[in-house]
Amino acid sequence: MRHVQRLLLTLLIGSLLATASLAAPAKVVMYIGPTGQSLYARFETSDGVYLAFALVEGSGGGKGRYYAYDSDIQDLGLTTAGTYVGTVHSGSSPSTTAEDAILGEYELAWNGGSEVTNALADGDFENVPPLRTWKLIANSSSELVGDKTLVLDNDTGEKTFAIDFAGDLAVNGKIRTVDSVAIATGTGGGITFGTSGRERNLAKIRITGVTAGTYTIACKVTDGEGNPHMGTVTLKVVE
Repeated sequence: MRHVQRLLLTLLIGSLLATASLAAPAKVVMYIGPTGQSLYARFETSDGVYLAFALVEGSGGGKGRYYAYDSDIQDLGLTTAGTYVGTVHSGSSPSTTAEDAILGEYELAWNGGSEVTNALADGDFENVPPLRTWKLIANSSSELVGDKTLVLDNDTGEKTFAIDFAGDLAVNGKIRTVDSVAIATGTGGGITFGTSGRERNLAKIRITGVTAGTYTIACKVTDGEGNPHMGTVTLKVVE
């Protein structure tokens, strides 16, 4: 009898744990940037109707990633499936009207209760200056290449660069994923790559210079409609 009771109890606990796991809310990461910020998101749910909610910063390896739970978004009233473009604001008090600084945007593909799995990848909103941004143009062979050679001092550590694919995307097109970044020509291991990200038409790549020299870098992305794009840019590493 005791054996049967223990078995039933084990099955009950297992069932409860499984149910809890299935019901666990999912995180919707809406902003990646410097740590220690107070942020919130604001979305227009219908014509002239807005909702706003705080974003929580992750811990450990998730620092700098700011998110909300899908269940919280649903509880606030976003229950209609659709694609919503929201803004991420700096501020500790979520507001639908305050003119708090806008740090970026987030496109939320929503099924009425959670984010659709094929939604755009996490946004990367680190500001990149023009001196570290390539604009892709077509060369005489119709290949996409950077409009200029950028320079990186190998004593400055990792720096974030941006590659602008706007000229090869549809009007208002966006990058969904940055698929690969690699040295095309130059000393192997002469530059190393950190985390890559995307913001609208920009692919953002983090580069550390190791060995002085001139490098061409090949970057492949996929747009929001699933089309691939390849661009090559030139970087000069100096000591």
